[in-house]
Amino acid sequence: MPDREERFRVMIDTVEAVTDPTPRVLDLACGTGSITDRLLRRLPGAHSTCVDIDPALLTIARGHFAGDERVTFAEADVTRPTWTEHLPHASYDAGATAQRFALLGDPRQPKPDGGARRDRPTATRWHLETLRGQGFSEARQVWCSASDALVAALR
Repeated sequence: MPDREERFRVMIDTVEAVTDPTPRVLDLACGTGSITDRLLRRLPGAHSTCVDIDPALLTIARGHFAGDERVTFAEADVTRPTWTEHLPHASYDAGATAQRFALLGDPRQPKPDGGARRDRPTATRWHLETLRGQGFSEARQVWCSASDALVAALR
């Protein structure tokens, strides 16, 4: 994936710039834990909760972080209003998620319904609204390329 490492670097730079050296971070739509992996290498005092709807991806992430007490997991569908009930902590210092616009198809070709999957919204705006709705006062797109976007959220 082009710009993958740059995307992660900018994300961790953002978390590092606005939190203390031991933040509690919400890795939203974590997949296999790529963000959490880089976060913990850069900020060894950080703790991360990896959240994803896909049990297979969470199984891979659990295997990768086995024995690491800094990482917790939650299987949750963030499109449901009750998704935060699955989280192990009531509050977080920062939240982060990465998405690929490629999942929507070619952005130059308009779709009749906008191309969004109603069961799993992928628009940056949806992520920002969801994070703000969960109490994050700062939620922004902090980086993008032709095929990817990076969102960071802070309390």
